Amino acid sequence: MTLNKNRPCTRKTRKKSAVDDSFLSRRRPAYRSMVVRAFLFYGFVHAVVSYSSVATSTVTAFSQPAVSKAFHLDHQGPFVPLISRYRESRVRLYQSSSSDNNKPRSSLTNAEIARYSRHLVLSDVGMAGQIALKNAAVLVIGAGGLGSPCLLYLAAAGVGHIGIVDADVVDESNLQRQVIHGTSTVGISKCQSAAQRINDINPHVKVRTYEQEFTASSGLDIVGNGFDEETPYDIVIDGSDNFPTKYLIK
Repeated sequence: MTLNKNRPCTRKTRKKSAVDDSFLSRRRPAYRSMVVRAFLFYGFVHAVVSYSSVATSTVTAFSQPAVSKAFHLDHQGPFVPLISRYRESRVRLYQSSSSDNNKPRSSLTNAEIARYSRHLVLSDVGMAGQIALKNAAVLVIGAGGLGSPCLLYLAAAGVGHIGIVDADVVDESNLQRQVIHGTSTVGISKCQSAAQRINDINPHVKVRTYEQEFTASSGLDIVGNGFDEETPYDIVIDGSDNFPTKYLIK
């Protein structure tokens, strides 16, 4: 309790000072709450302004074709090159599906619409994107630890044509990492095992298997001939586990 030196220390003065101190002690939590709220509001406004500036700069960077093709956007953040690569691959997929007039464009059946309903409501996919996925063809080289999750998600997403290259046989030691295979498929070829699993996940997907090594002689025939005469491979995925095969794929 602080007393005024210019005033005599009487009983009435002490009582008034005590009342003032008790009033401030009651109001202090409210003052603290107001300060905390002010800081939170300032932080929220700062975050909104920062996000808006980053979004504007990112859109500006994407609007420049030379910048987006070069993928040198490290100053915008680590995810901008990944987003740019995804957008360019999506544009190429749409262009390849719409530019080839000789390639038959199939529509989605009622069963496929029900299956891909969560894709169809997305603005980045929609009906046109799902049809492009259905008409697309992807070749996966290797049905092991790397190729297994790729094959599972390609089939679940609705990629209509999937090629699998692998000359190995499913072993029990493969099951802890090669998730497309199971105990019931131990002893059979990985291509057959993967094809059975894909058919179970999505029966609308067509699968072509190549039970052979991807070598310099066989690789040109596999990739060059495509899925069939009318469906060339749009994407080749490297799921191999040795450097010579990776060199051939590149």
